[in-house]
Amino acid sequence: MLDVPLVILAAGSSSRFFPLASNYHKGFYTVLGKSLAEHTLLSAYNAGVRTAFAIVSPHDSVANSNQVFANLPKDFKVEVVVQPAPLGMGDALLQLQTQLPKHFFVASPYHVTCGSILQLLYKKQQATECSCVLAGEQTLHPERYGIIEYSGDKVTAVIEKPKLSETTSSMKISSVYLLSSAYLQKLSKTEQSEYNFELALNTHAKEANICWVENTQNLPTLKYAWHLLTLMQTLLSTQTAKQAPTAKIAKTAVLDESNGPIVIADNAEVRDFVKILGPAYIGENTLVGEYSFIRQSSLESGARVGAYTEVVRSLICPDATVHQSYIADSILGPKTKVGAGFITANKRFDRK
Repeated sequence: MLDVPLVILAAGSSSRFFPLASNYHKGFYTVLGKSLAEHTLLSAYNAGVRTAFAIVSPHDSVANSNQVFANLPKDFKVEVVVQPAPLGMGDALLQLQTQLPKHFFVASPYHVTCGSILQLLYKKQQATECSCVLAGEQTLHPERYGIIEYSGDKVTAVIEKPKLSETTSSMKISSVYLLSSAYLQKLSKTEQSEYNFELALNTHAKEANICWVENTQNLPTLKYAWHLLTLMQTLLSTQTAKQAPTAKIAKTAVLDESNGPIVIADNAEVRDFVKILGPAYIGENTLVGEYSFIRQSSLESGARVGAYTEVVRSLICPDATVHQSYIADSILGPKTKVGAGFITANKRFDRK
């Protein structure tokens, strides 16, 4: 067990996630029947973490956020803290300054595979007794990220989005951290700004022993809405095949798990002549109508895919409905209703 708590930062405005993050933080979006934050906390729990703090905005009320965490293991204590205004990571952490112990982890709610990185950071801190441990990974574009300058395993500087002439390092910060109360003291004395978190890290690196480890894992990101599709594929690849006893699956339906596992959750209904090609997730109380084809997709709770519909590499959010259509590489938001004859293209529009 890791005797270090985890802080989940889920209080940002999610402005670049529009139009999907209009009612709650993007980290509370549901994929494979659980919020991303819940997937992240379970990854941390499996790594040995038993205490966590979730920093949320007033937009996500404490009551709703507690409901999100209600299904976690009983011995996993999660406390919800409200950040009054979206003033960045630094301000969010300072909301907990009096509650955090000497060392603590920090991650985002969409870091659904963070467990192994937390263990790596913890081992490094235990071996070196350093103040903080950062995770770094190679990048071809240091001007886009916070960059670690280092000598051996010691961090000598942290530079936010440097010009190419300002650094020779190509090691960007992976946004999972092991930090300390000593760092929080530096942060509290740093003027509030967009990058005060990084500025305080840079100051602390010059005065204390901050170590780093290389992260070779592909850590999930969730800057834009379409990143949900990559996260979905990550989670689909790690699920375990299951058919709930209460699910209704027609005898003529074909479930092909040759390429990945399929989950059919409670009270889901899969009607005649449906084909599901794994990996796929068919959530609680969902309906897949006759002659439909589902592959590499997730249908969340209450979603209804009517007859003669093909869903490919797509996320159908809770209570969304569609029939007699072709949905590829797309997201249907919660309670979206799509009529017959709808076709989505799978051309990427986030790059030239």
